[in-house]
This record gives sequence, C-alpha cells and structure tokens, in this order.
Amino acid sequence: MPLTAPILDDRTFEALFKEARARIPRYVPEWTDWNDSDPGITLLQLHAFLTETILYRLNQVPDLHYVKFLQLIGVEQRPARPATTELSFTLKERDVPAAVLIEAGQVVSVSARDLEQPVFFETDRAFRAISARLAQLVRVAATPGASPTDVTQDNAASGRAFAPFGDPPEAGQALLLGFQSSLPFPREEIGLQLYQPEASDALLAPRTEEACDARLPGRLSPALAWEYWDGVGWQALDVSGDETEGLTQSGQVYLRVPGQISRVPFEALGLGKLGEAEADPPLYAWLRVRLVAPAYTSAPRLDRIVTNTVPATAARTVRDEAVGGSDGTPDQSLALRHAPVLAEPALRLEVDEGRGPEPWQAVPDFAASGPDDAHYLLDRGAGRITFGDGRRGRIPLAGQLNVIARSYRHGGGSSGNVGTGTITDLVTPIFEVEAVTNLRRVESGSDEEPLAETRLRGPRELLVTRNRAVTLADFEHLARETPGALVARARAYLSLDEDDARLIEVAIVPRSSDAKPVPSAATRRRVCRYLDERRLITTRLRVRGPHYHDIDVDVDLVVDDGADLKTVKNAVDARLTDYFHPLRGGRDGAGWPFGRAVYYSELLHEIMRLGGVHRVAEAVVKKFLHRTGGRDDPDERPYFDTAEQARAHQQQLIAAEIRAFSPACAELAPAIVTITEPSGTQHFVAAAYACCDMPVAEGALVALRRLRTSVRYAH
Repeated sequence: MPLTAPILDDRTFEALFKEARARIPRYVPEWTDWNDSDPGITLLQLHAFLTETILYRLNQVPDLHYVKFLQLIGVEQRPARPATTELSFTLKERDVPAAVLIEAGQVVSVSARDLEQPVFFETDRAFRAISARLAQLVRVAATPGASPTDVTQDNAASGRAFAPFGDPPEAGQALLLGFQSSLPFPREEIGLQLYQPEASDALLAPRTEEACDARLPGRLSPALAWEYWDGVGWQALDVSGDETEGLTQSGQVYLRVPGQISRVPFEALGLGKLGEAEADPPLYAWLRVRLVAPAYTSAPRLDRIVTNTVPATAARTVRDEAVGGSDGTPDQSLALRHAPVLAEPALRLEVDEGRGPEPWQAVPDFAASGPDDAHYLLDRGAGRITFGDGRRGRIPLAGQLNVIARSYRHGGGSSGNVGTGTITDLVTPIFEVEAVTNLRRVESGSDEEPLAETRLRGPRELLVTRNRAVTLADFEHLARETPGALVARARAYLSLDEDDARLIEVAIVPRSSDAKPVPSAATRRRVCRYLDERRLITTRLRVRGPHYHDIDVDVDLVVDDGADLKTVKNAVDARLTDYFHPLRGGRDGAGWPFGRAVYYSELLHEIMRLGGVHRVAEAVVKKFLHRTGGRDDPDERPYFDTAEQARAHQQQLIAAEIRAFSPACAELAPAIVTITEPSGTQHFVAAAYACCDMPVAEGALVALRRLRTSVRYAH
C-alpha cells in the first residue's frame, strides 16, 4: 500500500463554527440569541475563519519538509532554457564589399505583434557575410555523358528535400554551387549552412539517428572533396571544419578559397548542358562538393543550403552591472537585475575591496571553500549571488556598489519558440544588411520546471534510476527526463547493428503538434550526451527518431436510420485520427504504443462505440512497404515511377512483409497507391490488411496518412 500523508487537522470553517456555538450553553447560559445578526455570533464566525486559515498553513508543514529534504539531497528545479536557432543575413546588392564582418551580439527581435512581451535573439558569435548570392545548384552524375540535374528550385523552398549525390550515392557524384556577384569571391573563411529535413512528412521517410558511442561500426564518415573552379580545373578548398559530419546532419561547413575563382557559365565546366542554351548565359563562381568514397547507409538528403547564417539564442548580454554593495555581514545575498542567468558564457563577477575590482569564482557549494577563498554561490533561476560566512567562503569588505557583474547572459522560456520567418527586426541596423530571418521554426525553449514536477522527479531519480542507466526502463526514463530535450515519449529496446552486434536503441518522440513528430538533430544529441554520461561503459547505445509505418485506412460504415451522415462521419474521422496519433493515440489517449499491432477487433470497437454507427461493412488498413535495398538491390527508393514497375515488385514486397512479421493472415492483398505531387506522380506498394491484424515493428509507431470514411444508410 502506498504511504498517504495524513492531514494534521481536517476541521473546516463550518465544523469549527458549529463546535464553538455548541459550547455556548455550557459557558454562557444567558446567551440565547444565536442568530447571524447577533454580534457574538459574528465574532465566532470570525474566529472560526481565522482558525481555519491557521490550520491550512499547518497542513502545509509536511509539504515544506518534503521540499526541504529535496534541497538537502541536492534536488533543484530545472531552470528555464533559452530557445536557439540560426539567423540568415542578406546583404544589400549594391554599395557593399565582397565580405562583411558582422560582430557577435547582434540583437534581432521577433516581429509578431501578439506577443505579451518582446522576444529578442542574440547572435552567438561573429561571422563573415558575403555579398555573393547562391543562385545555382546542379547535381552532376559520376557517369560520363550523363545529364546534370538542376536542383536550384528544390533548394530555394523549404520542404523540398533533394539528394546531393543522387539516390543511391555513388563515388564521383558531385553537387555544384554557383555564386553570382560582380565582385571577386572573398578569400576569407566563410560558412555554408546545410539543413537536413527535420520533419518526417514524406512517406516512408528514414528515421533519424544519433550514435552515442563513437566505437559503433558503420559510423565511418564519407570522404568528401570540397573544390573550386579556377578557370582551368578544380582545385581543393581549405576546409577548417565540418559540423555536418559528411552531410549526415544539419550544421555548417567552414571553408576558404586559397586562389582566384573564375566566373564562367555552367557549360564552360565541360559537364554537359543544363537546359536550353542561352545567348548570354549568366556567369557564376563555382564551388563543388564531390563524393570520393561513399560510406552512407542511406542516401543523404538536404533541405536547404544557405550562406551568411549564424547561431543565435533567445537571450541578452548584460555588461558592467552594479549589483550592489557588501555590508560585511556573513551569508549576504544580492540579486542581479535579470534572471534566469545562463550557464554559458559564465557570469563574470568582480568585487572591489579597495585594491580595484578583482574576479571572484562561482562554486556549487562552500564545502571546500576556506575563509580566504573568493567564492560565491549563484542561483541561476532567481539570479541571486550569495557570499560566504568567513569560515566557508570569504566575506567581501564593505563598500558602496563594489559588487560588479562585468558580463552575463540571461534569458530562457517557451516564449522564444516562434515560427519560421518571424525573427526579422534588427534592433541596431547594420548598413550593409538588407534583411535577416530564421528559416526554421524554433522549438527548443522551455520554462522553469514547476515545483510539482520537481517533487515528482526527485524521488524518481533517486529511487528509480539512481541517475544510472542499466535496464531498458532506465534508458526510457532518463531519455524523457533529459533537461531541455522536450521528449514526450521514449522506448528502449535491444537491436543489432550492421555487424550483428547487440546494442540498445532508444526511440524518442518530441513534444510537437506535427502528425509525425521527429526529434531534431540537436534534441538527439542532447539526449545522447545525457544517456552517454549515465550508461555502463560496456553498453553500446544509439538514439533514434521513431520509425513510422505509414498507413491509409478505408472504412465503409452503415449508420442508423435516425442518425445524421455528416455527424457520424466527422465523429469517426476525429476518433480514428486521434486513435493512431503518436502522442494522443491508443486506447488510453497516451499515444500509440511502440511496436503494438493494429488489431482489427480493436479498430472495430473504436468505431462501433460511437453513436449512430449501425455496423462496419468494411475496414481496410493499407500499410506502405519499403524497398529493402542491399547488395543485390541498390535501389532504396520507396516509390516507383510507373505503375508497371510497381506491379513488377509488389509480390516481392508482399513476400518480404510476410517473412519479416509472419502475420496471422499469410495471404495479403497487394495495393498500389498513386500520389500526385508538383514534382510528379509516384506509385507506392502497400499491403492491404482486411479482417486481420496489422503488425508493427519493434520501436515503431503508426502514422495515419489518409482516412477515407464512407457512410450510408442500410436502406
């Protein structure tokens, strides 16, 4: 039985008043008027009210002790975390040099007008912006004589991901970047920001992953060559850093052109023709990234490549703030003007004790501090500074405004989570800058942890996991508790890597309003670091986004004669949309369970429980199937260009589905689903599960792509 803390005194105002009024005949028999109009009764009611207030405060004592005990063992509320993003600057087309050095700390505000208070983002570092504009992107195949592919339009709009080295990637394939400018290309170091697709809206999109152990096999970085065209041939660029790890994640590539770049049309490169010949073709300065030795398990995809991009944080930097003056008393506490205070960069605190300002050091506690140590404690959430008592930590000499915060950064909270293209107002204009914006929505900010959640988290960390990941349940719990990761759900399971060695896979689902929530690269890395510090040294670990089984559901219903067709249809659509949702699905509304099959009987139950449904004439779940690829089948595309190709492969895919899951119904009906998009028509092979359960892989979820509900009367 769980321990239930007793209420020390459960008497209410009514009980206290009745008890006091019942004592009147014993102590004051001559008091006979007990109506509410009597002044004595009014006094009894007043005292009963005050007594109830005192009892309420008394009942808070156990809660106070509970919080104090958590403080004794070092459990604290997690502070608010600031949102982070990347800001892209656009320089003016005229009267600007080839490269402009933009200093760190540029402040850009959110342009939305419905905010309760202004939200500011500050650039994290200085960077060099170039006036040359990325105007042409061309993918060139490794096969001589193959036609190049123009992917400029795919790069210009978000959500149109493209494969920079084709699918499948082959050695020798390259992506060319053409820069247009009347000025010579700068020789200083510049950065190219490469974005990978973060959302998994595409059908059968591969799940994202993060290897938490560098010893994991299959993590070899592909060999890439970054080069520039000097007018005669391709020469190597100086690459000082690659945050993308071979175009496998979002980040920047830092490079410098050691020589002069010639501006030529694409045809002058000798790589074929790009479209119809023009009388006066545009001139570009060409860079390219070439695949030398592929080591990809799947073809890399890019959402966008942009220039002049720098990381930014929803925070502000404060300099030379006079915090206050020391009065020479032990354990003195002073408050900064702004909170919460960020951990990086660290607060620089100085105290002037008559010899000029001298730096003091922040420590987690005074346990190892001596009487002469210039140490202080910092409560980041409240922005409070506490000095020692003369025995543990030095007491600053008294003075007027002699405690100075030279610099610190403050910010944090979910208010920084804003949409795409909303961070646009440069607070201090820069002459060379025409515009600034964020190309992706921001979701990384979080508020301070509520005290109620801290009270629940503290015992879980101490008693459930003891801050160590040993069992699968430990990995799931710690993944959900990762500070700042905003993980809604996690599932840990045993798996095999490319060399058939065992490892633990942790699938995480972020808090998101998307139909198919996918963790960003930053979220995966944060969870990875948090678990890596707590795993056993022999445990091999990989953090992944969830694998989604894309499904279509076709339902044919017969409704009651007195029911409204539209009302019944809307109710069924709403229920099934929620039922399959990763975060609010399932029978309990807590999200579709990882690896749980779609049971035909449960699907019928969810429909039949709705009002107006007489019977289910037909219910079919179509599960989209994926090509497995491999040595004998290098084509990993989930779609086919023509229906004839799909028919040629559908039996192969159906057979693979039966072998992988061994469903109860061995005879699956194949289906071809045709989807028409602006990029063209694609055909997918699906397995139609009718009157049988649809299996779901370990660690996978279902994603409802389309729901077709037809309703009719019986007669």
